[in-house]
Amino acid sequence: MDLMIHDFDYARWIAGNVTSVFARKIGDLDAEGKEQSVDYGLVILRHANGALSHIAGAWAYPPPTFRTGFEIAGDAGLIEFDSEATAPIKNLILKSSSGDAPDVAVPSSPTSESPYTTQIKEFYQALQSGGPARVSAVDGLAAVQIAEAAIQSARTGQPVELEQLPEVAV
Repeated sequence: MDLMIHDFDYARWIAGNVTSVFARKIGDLDAEGKEQSVDYGLVILRHANGALSHIAGAWAYPPPTFRTGFEIAGDAGLIEFDSEATAPIKNLILKSSSGDAPDVAVPSSPTSESPYTTQIKEFYQALQSGGPARVSAVDGLAAVQIAEAAIQSARTGQPVELEQLPEVAV
């Protein structure tokens, strides 16, 4: 629920409503052989328009690493993004060689802010201004329904059909 919910939301925003969910997971076992946390999950979403989304999530990176990536493939080509490949330079300070001038800090990229901080700031701004949030309550509900279906599918090993979700607000 916490590892891939924003990925489900994003896939729905890009490809439209989801009609079925299929998931597999790998997790730790406790002393009694019961599965505890999910270490790796793979989810396949089928969208109403026939598109497929493959979403993988893992707790494999040591904290506090936060990494994302995606590929969008279509008839006309492929779009790829990897947050690690585009990471901005952080904490760069240019030192004065002569000692006569002060050190100069290079401003960091706006993408260096934690995505969690960015979303909280945006939601707060919507509350303050009275304007709509970019992600609606309907969008949030749809992401939770997809996540619940992924959990059910991972437990049963079977795909889960979803009722038609509300249309994506554009």
